Amino acid sequence: MNVYTDSSEVVQFFKENDATIHEYLASLGFAQKLAFSLSESEQDSSELLANTLHNLVELQEVALTLEESNRAMEDSVLELEDKVAKLESKVRWLRKMSRKAEVAKSKTKQDFAIKLEKANKEIEEKQKLCSSLSLIVSSLAINENTQKAPFVLSRKKRDFINDCKLVSESEYYDEEYVIETLESLNIIVKYPLEFFMKFGGELNLSPSSKFDVAAYFRANPDVKDASINPLLHYLKYGRAEGRSIS
Repeated sequence: MNVYTDSSEVVQFFKENDATIHEYLASLGFAQKLAFSLSESEQDSSELLANTLHNLVELQEVALTLEESNRAMEDSVLELEDKVAKLESKVRWLRKMSRKAEVAKSKTKQDFAIKLEKANKEIEEKQKLCSSLSLIVSSLAINENTQKAPFVLSRKKRDFINDCKLVSESEYYDEEYVIETLESLNIIVKYPLEFFMKFGGELNLSPSSKFDVAAYFRANPDVKDASINPLLHYLKYGRAEGRSIS
């Protein structure tokens, strides 16, 4: 495309910066080659004016095309931003669900561990109970086979009767409590006091809510090793020694 001008300086500037000017015009979408030259007549001036108007029209068309392209690009950007926002929302939801699943999994493990520990404790307690009941049965069998002279109480028997009286008159002994505890173990006895005196230690059988046999044994392990009824020990020795019952 020929461009006429009456300024030699413009022509000189174009020649010196020809590559740069065409590169810039190409970036705007104007691909035609421009050639600047001096106008030498009125005809050249008219041609210059016509070319200028034509160029202005072409530039306007290029500008409109670029504007439409920009609008299309903006619409595409908005569409992409909307898709990205939806994807981010889905990612947040998935992370939230994942955290909930992890919490539920952790809670399930904890619940299982608690139940397992509880079951193991119950098994251990039942094993101890079976062992204690075996000792009780053996003890009863020995006592049944041991014959004493009629109406003659041995010193050991008299001491046992006195110990039973001491325990029964204590604030720490509640016979109804003992009966209810034995019934919860499916054990029914005719003489709860005597049973407690003989086997309360082996069964960790507490005489009332005021005296916890297991707690007394934990605080005083030597008493358990001594094979003496825990409440009787406390009444005869432990209280005077300042021993703890909890």
